[in-house]
Amino acid sequence: MKGRPFCQRLERVFAETPLVHASRTDRFLIVSDLHLGDGGSHDDFRPNAEIFRTVLERFYLPRGYRLILNGDIEELQRFPMERIVRRWQPIYRLFEAFAAQNGLYRIVGNHDRTLASLAAPPGGAKAFPALKLEFDRNIIFIFHGHQATLLMDRFNLLCGLVLRYIANPIGIKNYARSHRSKVRFQTERRVYGFSRDRKIVSLIGHTHRPLFESLSPLDALQFKIEQLCREYARSGRNAQGQLAGAIRACQSELSYWLTMNRAEASRGSLYNRDLLVPCLFNTGAVIGKQGFTALEIDRGLINLAQWTEPQKSPAAAGAGWRRPAEPLEGSDYCRIVLKQEQLDYIFARIKLLA
Repeated sequence: MKGRPFCQRLERVFAETPLVHASRTDRFLIVSDLHLGDGGSHDDFRPNAEIFRTVLERFYLPRGYRLILNGDIEELQRFPMERIVRRWQPIYRLFEAFAAQNGLYRIVGNHDRTLASLAAPPGGAKAFPALKLEFDRNIIFIFHGHQATLLMDRFNLLCGLVLRYIANPIGIKNYARSHRSKVRFQTERRVYGFSRDRKIVSLIGHTHRPLFESLSPLDALQFKIEQLCREYARSGRNAQGQLAGAIRACQSELSYWLTMNRAEASRGSLYNRDLLVPCLFNTGAVIGKQGFTALEIDRGLINLAQWTEPQKSPAAAGAGWRRPAEPLEGSDYCRIVLKQEQLDYIFARIKLLA
């Protein structure tokens, strides 16, 4: 893998990326793929605009989170910047509030890559190709993810023309394109291999598919069923009844999830026969159908969080990741921590398994 062009490019981006030292008391929120448009019917951000604004303003800003915008914030392949900025002034004022109060970092994606040439993009932070967070000599490499797909990058201008003059008129959404594309799954596999070889954590967006410790929802549920079966075989009769019920519940959840996500189920696992190395994380997307997902780094922990409406929480939590919903006071929204782990434990596993 090391000699391949995409890997050479990732190495170059990694070497040129600025380093930010982080402490055990720091808090970061990482979001990606807002695809801000002009507010019209083809604007993918519009359905989740209110939940996104409310959550950042009432939850993350007052709690001192620094905000990392990990690419595809503006949909510049479909809309001109001036129309986007004019429509979403409340969002940009919120970005400015993070920049002034807690801290704001902006990373370019393939849909907003022209921002890298601007000295002062809207929102109050210069855009960079990537960012490295250092925790006690351990690195979290944050980049959008399109850098691992050279073909897409080389034809980015052509993709923009197709989106603006073909996809827009017939109503093709960014969510559907990214979530189902085999090219994006190849991106995940490549970033996983790069991260495993380097023994680092890579945190991307781009594919719109949330990943935690290199696991998708399908992977997580299959591992859970296998773990319960092993525990059942070692347990006494009293415990076996409860375990059997848990296994049946997981099977039912798996069946439901496969029905709702047939395209993703055909992709398989990122690592196939390799030992699982928890080196790849993905924020998912702000333009999700049932709310949005984000990654939180919170005083030594890393969380995959889902923000949604309470009536949507069972489906939004996803297979194998169901957790209690935490209401956001004064709003119609709730937070679900789908997965959580200590960063120290993740870094230790990477060093031992990679």
